[in-house]
Amino acid sequence: MVCGLIALPNFLWQAHYGFPMLELLRNGQHGKNVIAGPGQYLLQQLLITNVFLSPIWMMGLAWLLWKPGSRFLGFTYLLLIIIMIVLHGKHYYPADVYPYLMAAGGVVIESWTRNKESLRPVVSTAAIALGLVFVPFAMPILPEEQMVRYTNILLEILHINRTTLATERGRTPTLPQDWADMHGWPELAATVVRVFESLPPADQRQAVIVTQNYGEASAIEFFGARYHLPPVISGHNQYFLWGTHGATGNVLIDVAGDCGASRHLLDSSERATTFSAPWVMPYERDIPIMVCRGIHEPLGELWPSLKSYE
Repeated sequence: MVCGLIALPNFLWQAHYGFPMLELLRNGQHGKNVIAGPGQYLLQQLLITNVFLSPIWMMGLAWLLWKPGSRFLGFTYLLLIIIMIVLHGKHYYPADVYPYLMAAGGVVIESWTRNKESLRPVVSTAAIALGLVFVPFAMPILPEEQMVRYTNILLEILHINRTTLATERGRTPTLPQDWADMHGWPELAATVVRVFESLPPADQRQAVIVTQNYGEASAIEFFGARYHLPPVISGHNQYFLWGTHGATGNVLIDVAGDCGASRHLLDSSERATTFSAPWVMPYERDIPIMVCRGIHEPLGELWPSLKSYE
């Protein structure tokens, strides 16, 4: 009952805004996300939980399904994975469910070794050693060059293609995607700050920064906060719901955009600079930072057409 009451406001919010998560998943299937079949998705689950230690959570799953009192937890996992496969969710979406499966697997191992306590140090040592193999994928402990070499060597040993864990279509980043996604954001914010500070004071007072995705928007807001930048807006995912912050759009700093050139939305546009940084995702390389002036209709009226859930 309590869980239902907690979930109700979220359900009403989703219903009011058209279930954005379902819209995001549906749109992502058409051009952006890699669609993994059932076999590949299950393989991905083994890889993201450490292929060497995955037998532990699989034993835990079997134990939960066998025990009547905890069977619902096993079925919950199975249902979740089926939903993810049907809706083409990304491989890491169900990641939070594995701790309780790992815990259940630990119970199984403890039971098996109850009368063989000499085996417990062996099992623990093996688990730690095998776990260390994948630590560089969970914690950024290696420099970029070494991480690239380590990734290539490990994938070659496991006979796994780099694209097996890819979640987005297009060019494959040099680093693993999770690590590539963590690069370039302070540099991007600094670039936008320089563009903003180069504007005349009159333009600065009415400027707004618009980005093509939520990663760019949040990075500029976070790393550029101390520079008193104007509002940062984006039609991408959750940022769309936060709207235009009252900006007119008469002066835009357009990150990775073209000032709506195909729709002739503004009177003038100029490329202030080009941003690039090493190790970033391919689509964040060599992106234009545009300054656009003279919007033809209020930004608030254009806003619904800029919605992009993917």
